[in-house]
Amino acid sequence: MLTRIDNALIQFHQAAYLWLLDRTGVYLGTLMMANALAGNLHMYSSTAERWGFSSRVALFLLCTGLMGMVSARVWLLQKNGAYLAHNLMALRIQTFRIIRGGFFAFMLPVMLEEIYRLEVFSFLDSLLAVSLQYLLCVQLREREPKSFFKESLSLAGAEASR
Repeated sequence: MLTRIDNALIQFHQAAYLWLLDRTGVYLGTLMMANALAGNLHMYSSTAERWGFSSRVALFLLCTGLMGMVSARVWLLQKNGAYLAHNLMALRIQTFRIIRGGFFAFMLPVMLEEIYRLEVFSFLDSLLAVSLQYLLCVQLREREPKSFFKESLSLAGAEASR
């Protein structure tokens, strides 16, 4: 069952990113870095009462720097059109189901507890952490530019003609 959930999450992230790519042209590395920054900023603010300032800054810079290096590699590969190199890496990461599945199985009860306690920002942070695992599995392709509002406008026009 965990394998089916894992496959569904990979397919969801793949479809969502390709939809976003076609409509906006945003690079995958940019999304990964924004995801990591949002999670790291929440981690930085939530450790305020437990850790000293220098420890928080060091942890924030370490986590952001590591994710920055991964994101920069993905961004440069996509910018230079080296889709095959990235897709091979993404396929290799997809084969590590045990690690990603284990992380998801660990995070699921954590997220359910955060929902139960109504800790919205902690839940979103956990959701971003899980989402980042699946963004690493997204495969790239050439952009096929499409209008962002094309589908909704055509639906509105069809309803108006009735």
